[in-house]
Amino acid sequence: MKQELIFVVGCPRSGTTWLQLLLSQHPAIATLQETHLFPDYISPAFARWRSESQKARETGLTSLMSHSQFLDLWRQFAEETLRVALVDKPNAAFILEKTPVHIHHGCEILELFPTAYFIHIIRDPRAVVASLLDASRSWGRNFAPQTSLPAAEMWRDAVLDGRRIGTLTKRYMEVSYEVMLQRPEVELARVIKAIGLDPDPGFCQRAAETCAAANISGRSWKAWVPKSMENIKGNTVRKGEAEGWRKELTRFQVTTVEYLTRELLNAYGYTPEGRQGTLSTLRLRICGLLARCGHRIGRRLRGAIRALK
Repeated sequence: MKQELIFVVGCPRSGTTWLQLLLSQHPAIATLQETHLFPDYISPAFARWRSESQKARETGLTSLMSHSQFLDLWRQFAEETLRVALVDKPNAAFILEKTPVHIHHGCEILELFPTAYFIHIIRDPRAVVASLLDASRSWGRNFAPQTSLPAAEMWRDAVLDGRRIGTLTKRYMEVSYEVMLQRPEVELARVIKAIGLDPDPGFCQRAAETCAAANISGRSWKAWVPKSMENIKGNTVRKGEAEGWRKELTRFQVTTVEYLTRELLNAYGYTPEGRQGTLSTLRLRICGLLARCGHRIGRRLRGAIRALK
């Protein structure tokens, strides 16, 4: 494949679509709708191959071809899928794929595309949890957790897996959602330079303005999108705020998120609001139970949790 590949990854609701839009305004970068290539198609096939290989079966694909031939088949499949992006920009030098959960499939992606770029956008876990909980009540109920504990675990696992990708390739970089929000043109220039393109200040400024929250929400859409993503218009940005979670999460939810993500929270410079040290193992188990209970039972458990302070 002559085009370079860029995978924009991160925990869902971290700003991956916004970053995709910013980058795809560049004439050299083509993009397409989320493919879910690896979690839904390629990874299950890889798992089947590994299972058959361990059993030394006399039937199945492992009996018909070598591992390299097997990889070639799936590489061709992935390339043909990703080439859909070129319908809109046939001369693009880069193809950008944005499926957030590809962050859990770095090893497999690199097995097929060892020179791929990974751009991992990281957002305050409390903001991500607030957005996930909001999505779970409507359009995102099929993927978004309904309570703070599994939502915080989703963020933690995504960030940890992203960091693992960083140990496997030098073509991995992290982008802060909050920094991007404050100075989008500067961060966009940093990313563009990292993939080997000219970080033209004029382009970065125009892209930042075009993809500002006010211009990619409702009917005031101004950003370029490929044909495969026309359906996202008006549904990309929820609020575009850095600290809206303060009004949306309860104290209990904030404490739960901060406890579960405490090490990474500090590592990325996010300031805890609650008293992390007050959560015991018992209280954390109660939090887990609370996450699986309905609202009525949850209110009773909150009283039990407070009694442990």
